[in-house]
Amino acid sequence: MMYRSVSVIACLFMVSPSMSVAQAGNPGQMADAYAAGAKSNAQLMQKYTWKMRVQLTYNGEQKPASLYQMNYVGGSCRRRKSALRPRNLAASTASSTG
Repeated sequence: MMYRSVSVIACLFMVSPSMSVAQAGNPGQMADAYAAGAKSNAQLMQKYTWKMRVQLTYNGEQKPASLYQMNYVGGSCRRRKSALRPRNLAASTASSTG
């Protein structure tokens, strides 16, 4: 039994250096790949838009909700108030579950 555990440990030591070398890679190439991915993501974010709904509650009373259309322009997030009126989610879920 002792021989078996020693052989398993020896195998792990022989395999582990090759695994770490395979994962390391060239740091310069990894940095270039990261930069290229970040640039691609930044370009894609310029085309992406989403809606944000904000509803405040003050002293247990819900205030009217605001709906915004969000997107990135020139590296910063832009928020525009939507002309649409947000639905009351609580009322719509209550009516659909009934």
